Amino acid sequence: MGIGMGRQARTPSRPPVILALVVFVCILHQVACAQELGSLEWFEAQWEAAARVEIPENSYIEYEVVSPIAGDEGEIEQLRRIVEGKPDHPLRERYESLQWQAEHGPPRIRYRLWYGDAKHWRLSHDFHQPSPLQYRDVAVRGRESWQLTERSLSLVDSSRPPVDRDPESVLRSVPVFLQNWMFPGSAVSTPLGFTPESAQIIEDKWIGTIRSSTGERIFELRGHVVGGRVQVESSTAVQSLDEPRWAGWSSTFSDWAFEEFLGRWVARTRSTTGPDGTPGQSETLIQIRPLNEGELATLLTTPTVAGEDQLRGKSTFTAINDFRTGVRTDLSEAGAPKSLLPEWTQKKSPPTWLRPVGWATAVGIVVALVWVRVRSISNQNLRQGAA
Repeated sequence: MGIGMGRQARTPSRPPVILALVVFVCILHQVACAQELGSLEWFEAQWEAAARVEIPENSYIEYEVVSPIAGDEGEIEQLRRIVEGKPDHPLRERYESLQWQAEHGPPRIRYRLWYGDAKHWRLSHDFHQPSPLQYRDVAVRGRESWQLTERSLSLVDSSRPPVDRDPESVLRSVPVFLQNWMFPGSAVSTPLGFTPESAQIIEDKWIGTIRSSTGERIFELRGHVVGGRVQVESSTAVQSLDEPRWAGWSSTFSDWAFEEFLGRWVARTRSTTGPDGTPGQSETLIQIRPLNEGELATLLTTPTVAGEDQLRGKSTFTAINDFRTGVRTDLSEAGAPKSLLPEWTQKKSPPTWLRPVGWATAVGIVVALVWVRVRSISNQNLRQGAA
């Protein structure tokens, strides 16, 4: 069976709120009602429900991640003096990134996910950041997978992809984001083993705490009782003995709205800030809805050299990297010469059934805080560069 002729993606024939999700919400409602609103037992039930969140089948999810680069005009000017006339200086990339941000705003990526099921989906990335690429799309149709940019098309066997071309890797953060939008403050996906420790309502205010399995990290969650439900609005690291620099970091949850497709209220935006108020990463849910009839099938068609992709238009890529055979075709040269892909790109991931999944669940926390580490390293390099 050739490229473009695989099994067609399933199209939704169910009501807008899919049956499985309706059952899930009903069970959650029954469990929550059996507990006193805002109590520790209620909190534990919410926590368990968050742990079961997955990407809904036959859904379209659109969201945006904004990742400001820590730095100010003073640092930009200092970096400019350091790297001026030195194109290969190790701090040049940081200088150019900060300068770009000053002119264009913080880097952000817009994501659009069309998800039929685990074997039929497409995730598009639209980049607004100092990057040579404007977009990247990853699609899976059974064992067939392809990845498209304006420069190249990569063909992959999704059951045994190269390590750096594993299509599953681009989806790992989606359930974490959904958890935070649906159950704000849930940290069930981190490897630190957080569990609810306390919860109480004082007048119309709710306060809860979670503690890591070692007891070294404690987060305090705060919110209000609104319309007979608890609306969590913030989560703050009040203790971080193992990693003191994370103490004082907080997340705020805003833009609350009722999502009919999910059958519940969600906080559409999570924003992180440092102890000094410096903005960190934010994730915003723009839209979630059921797939339209036939919407996904054409989006999974493998792009061709002379063809036109439904999302990206006419093909512009000038190279085809076939990781199934290890051959690269250069379309920019006469005769479209072929060459072998570098050996390191052929290193395969283990079969799907052998891949561990637990390590990936830390994505939601790591991506929100990693820029602090970058900032620390960069400041150290800055002092060294100035010397």
